[in-house]
Amino acid sequence: MLKVPEYASHYNLATKCLESALRVLINLSHDNPAWCKLLLHHELTIHVIVSLITSSYSVRPISAKTAPKDAESEIEDEDLDRDAQAFDRLCLALGLLTNLVQADDEAKDICRKTKLSPTCPSKRACAKTCQCLDRISAIECLVRAHVQHDSADTKLDADGPSKHIVRGHLAVLFGLLMQQSPANEQIVLDALPGASRREKLNALVTFAKDFVGLYAAFMSRIARGEGEEANDEAGDDDGDNGKRASGSRNTSADAQVTEDVVMFLEMLRDQ
Repeated sequence: MLKVPEYASHYNLATKCLESALRVLINLSHDNPAWCKLLLHHELTIHVIVSLITSSYSVRPISAKTAPKDAESEIEDEDLDRDAQAFDRLCLALGLLTNLVQADDEAKDICRKTKLSPTCPSKRACAKTCQCLDRISAIECLVRAHVQHDSADTKLDADGPSKHIVRGHLAVLFGLLMQQSPANEQIVLDALPGASRREKLNALVTFAKDFVGLYAAFMSRIARGEGEEANDEAGDDDGDNGKRASGSRNTSADAQVTEDVVMFLEMLRDQ
């Protein structure tokens, strides 16, 4: 629905529903192997998450090219709003996928074995599995999204914190996918740009280090979403129940994840 021009009038409602669902799944799957396993056993989980990541910066239900000239300023505002919404979806999808990969090693194999096209239009024929001819591994799709995002010139924060957050989060995710998985390591390093293995890994180390100080706060914030303040107040009144409702996380453990990934990437680089 987010990609089809005919459904443009439903865009905002669909976006809010999708973001709410992703936040619920992030909270349920955080440090919860049982929920992660349930999600991973659903055949569409990885396919949908990776599709959201790869398409986050190409969603444009209404095009300025087809709009009347007197509506150009409104279209620009709409594009900015959609860029912001796309960034939110991207962060939520990254957060959910990170939870799954972190909690269950099976996620690494599923990501490698899942095939889809990075440009899949998500038509009815591809509802369950992508049928496009240019299907590649979901891991390679993620690397392409990383490269595309790093070189993209979007209207939203083209060279600001948003860009650093996304590429840092992807670097951490690549590290998690490569840990104890030589097959995934090969796919990631083959797909990354760079003249040498060391150069590629050094770039990931740099991006991941930039993200170390942001990861815990970032994951906690996206899990709470717009209801953060209200939920925090509920937490003050209701104790543990309020904290669970607001998506409370073990921030020290979250920070340790990124530090461990940085050490792993440095070890690979220096081999």
